[in-house]
Amino acid sequence: MGNAMSDILNELLTDIISLGEATPPNKKTSAPKTNAADIKPRNAKFTSGGRWYSDANFTNYVGRIEKGKWVAATRQEKQAEREKRKIPTKQIPVKTSIKPASQTKSPEVSTSLLSALDIGNPDLNKLIKVLKAGNPETIQSTMSDLGVSVSNTGKLIFVKDKKRIDPYGKSRKQKARLAATELEKELQKYKIPFSVQVKTNPLLPTNVIPKTNIVPFQATIDEQDRSVTFNGVKYQYIDDTKTFVENQINVWKNTPDGKNASREEENEFTIKMVTVANAINQRNILLRKLLSTPKTNLPENVAVFDTPEKQTEYYDLLETTLNKNSSTSTKKKLTAIFPKLKQETDVNKSEQILLEILQAAQEDDKLSKFLPALVENLTAVLEMKRGRTVIIPMRDNFEASDVISLSQDVPTTATPSELIKQISSIYTGVSVKLGKGGASSMMEKTKQSIFYPNHKDTVETLLLLSSQVSPTGSIFDKDKNKRDARIKEIIGVLEKNRKEICKYYGLDPKKISSANELISVLGYGSALNCGPGGIPQRAKKPAAPLDRPEVDSKLWKITFAAQYAWAAIYNTRVASQAFASHTWTTKKLIQVDGLDKQAKQIPQGYKQLRGEGKFTQPDALVSFNKPVASRADIRNGNPCTQ
Repeated sequence: MGNAMSDILNELLTDIISLGEATPPNKKTSAPKTNAADIKPRNAKFTSGGRWYSDANFTNYVGRIEKGKWVAATRQEKQAEREKRKIPTKQIPVKTSIKPASQTKSPEVSTSLLSALDIGNPDLNKLIKVLKAGNPETIQSTMSDLGVSVSNTGKLIFVKDKKRIDPYGKSRKQKARLAATELEKELQKYKIPFSVQVKTNPLLPTNVIPKTNIVPFQATIDEQDRSVTFNGVKYQYIDDTKTFVENQINVWKNTPDGKNASREEENEFTIKMVTVANAINQRNILLRKLLSTPKTNLPENVAVFDTPEKQTEYYDLLETTLNKNSSTSTKKKLTAIFPKLKQETDVNKSEQILLEILQAAQEDDKLSKFLPALVENLTAVLEMKRGRTVIIPMRDNFEASDVISLSQDVPTTATPSELIKQISSIYTGVSVKLGKGGASSMMEKTKQSIFYPNHKDTVETLLLLSSQVSPTGSIFDKDKNKRDARIKEIIGVLEKNRKEICKYYGLDPKKISSANELISVLGYGSALNCGPGGIPQRAKKPAAPLDRPEVDSKLWKITFAAQYAWAAIYNTRVASQAFASHTWTTKKLIQVDGLDKQAKQIPQGYKQLRGEGKFTQPDALVSFNKPVASRADIRNGNPCTQ
């Protein structure tokens, strides 16, 4: 193998194969990775805004992590934090028995409710303030103004102008439900009516599956070769990835295709083989996650569908559930559709039948509100039709995927060319969306992707753009020196990559000759428009919250520009992703395996807010996954050529 090939391998294999996990879990000889849990003291249990607290109310400030080291809070910092949160240094007990009735304090707000509400959302902060004040009329009017309500799954939401606003987002379901329950208890003190009527979504896979089918995940781990054996199939872990890839390339170069390959073809083959190795390892790591639930270290409760009999049972359960919750006319349609589904063996025809089911549900008033849950079932069925083993985790916040799908083959035994061909069958976790779906963390997607060229440099660059806080500080840091240092850091990244960013969006780097000019174009929080003469231009209107007078528009524009710069660099260089997705519409299903096909990243200005006033900021920097037809579509962000 030539030096050029070795250079490519060395570049790709630096900090990327395990995507943040240099060794899989449960390896006894591996050195522990440095993280917050390793260096923070035991009393630092809760975190908010990069700071750690000893209590769930975020009143006792303990310290923070800076540049990988623990920095304990000084007495002055603790006092400043208490004053900021209006917490007295000492709580002086009051003898309520001798206090005049006219001066009786309002009921103390429960710590559980305060903890559930305190997520940095400005509207929730308003609610916290009026609850602490304890005036029933103000509480009731504030709730009315905010549109405080409860979703059909028991989550606290706002409803304004018939539009639902979810301040907790998708990632905080449990906290949103706790907030609704605790708020109801709190309002009972004031005899304010607020009923939490939780309507369970009947089409969630966890509700379709009977409890008798749910079992702890069972698999065995071989600590010698780190393989996981499940259902008689051995899923390997490639310990020495570089050697594995080099051996595969050497075998390939002795084939007619390899002997006659050009330098560009060799590069492409190397990238694909690294992607294969990474996919194999990620599959192994996911299975290990099923064996150890966070906190308890016990196996996840799952439902496994690995035989034709179990899969047919799943089809029957889904049909029964749909019929129970649909109108008479829809039942007739479903009665005609499901026999076709059960008998169909062709995957493409099965997909079309599933789309018929989705369309029938969408047209039914009773079923239409359950569509996001329904499509998770449809993905499970489609994966079964492909002859794959489907595993459905029962924990609704299982972070890896909505549906787990395992191929029966063992691709590590195949030839290099066969491995490349089978790359789309190696995926394991599937994220399921209805239509556009929700946006998710840019930072996590960076960690779960392979880039070429300059992987290591790309990851470092993207993490600087997608992280709320760097070792330097935060854009919204209350410390001016840290804030200025972080702004300077981002401007430096924008300037260094300005030409590449301009090329992606179809901008002229001669006209956009500085980072500040780039911010003026990308800093409006929305996608660029195609202007006169086919020239891209900034969005016509600034996105929220730029229209709010209390926010710092300068800081928000820098944040928006960083997000759109991240998307430009990410989409230009991404070679593979460790996340697959099914995007359902009533007309078609768009599938992205992350390996052979990647999803284009589209920034979302903000998903939810935290902080107040000039320090109101996005809770996280996120982007949508957009399935596209080709890699060329990923590389192009020009609104005039979309």
